[in-house]
Amino acid sequence: RTGNPFFGYINFDNVIWGLLVVAQSVTLEGWPTIMYLLMDGFSPGAAVYMILLVLFVAWFLTNLALAVIYEQVLLTQKQQSKADQKALQEMKAANEESKAPRTSEDQRGPILKQGQKPSL
Repeated sequence: RTGNPFFGYINFDNVIWGLLVVAQSVTLEGWPTIMYLLMDGFSPGAAVYMILLVLFVAWFLTNLALAVIYEQVLLTQKQQSKADQKALQEMKAANEESKAPRTSEDQRGPILKQGQKPSL
């Protein structure tokens, strides 16, 4: 037995375990328990460390995630706008072609196969 709480998983014995504890605290999962354990093991000043860690780092990560989502929404809107403009241009071109005057060849109509009736 290591003497560390939660089967030895919560400790600052080395950098890796320390980063794991900080990562767990930043996700806001069980951080008060870690804070109380630090206060019991070191000093009541550990509460200041944990509260600042949770407030600033969790706030930063939340804003970072929101910024990524916002940028993706803007990119998607820009792509959709370009696709809409392209479709509108194609519709305008097709409309202009249909309004173009017919040549004598166009006025003859479709060529029908033997026995086929013209559609109205």
